[in-house]
Amino acid sequence: MVTLITLHMLSPDNYDQSMGVLTKNTELACKAPGFITRKVLIDVTDRLKGYSMTTWETQQYMDDFLTSPERPALEFEGEENRVYEITPSGRIMVFSLTNSASFEIDVEASNPKLTNSKTWTGRYTQISLHLLLKNNRDQGLDVLRKNTPIAAKQPGFVSREVYVCTKDMLKSYSIATWESKKALDDFKTAKGRPIIVHGTDGITYEKNKSGLIAVFPVVDSGVFQTVNEA
Repeated sequence: MVTLITLHMLSPDNYDQSMGVLTKNTELACKAPGFITRKVLIDVTDRLKGYSMTTWETQQYMDDFLTSPERPALEFEGEENRVYEITPSGRIMVFSLTNSASFEIDVEASNPKLTNSKTWTGRYTQISLHLLLKNNRDQGLDVLRKNTPIAAKQPGFVSREVYVCTKDMLKSYSIATWESKKALDDFKTAKGRPIIVHGTDGITYEKNKSGLIAVFPVVDSGVFQTVNEA
């Protein structure tokens, strides 16, 4: 399986149009060969920040869908990958920035007591982008891996996945879904988690018996709710 994870900064002036593009692609993706799941999530504190996550059986199925003529006609522009939808009435900016890549799951866990752990609507999902340091890549991934079984034992846990980019092995995501915002917040102080220190240099360190070890030069994290899924 391969998952396309895309950060979308939605246009404040054309918000409904932006959401329309995401929703339309969900409708089309779920009819395409090789489709597994898709979710569209919006930040709970910043409605202009969203993610789409679409999982396919193979990279080829994903590529076929991305070049499908049935998808909304889009143009990409600039280093920010601004996205414009081409409509009969003109060219409309729908995303002021996009950042997209293919990922594979490194580790995952779900709550066996839930029959619908793959459904995220009505729940809270923390999405965290972690860039890994080349010299300490395994250490950084181990932090994410260790947190997965710890999360799985907490009240309100739904699921957690750690993704690694297929083309950039220093780019990863941890994505954890919870029944409530309280359950999500309570996990931050759960016992047994690796000790993390945020340095004044902007780098995130793990503290262990050997001292401080740099693990993440960049972390971008937020809490999201699913607005569309298939």
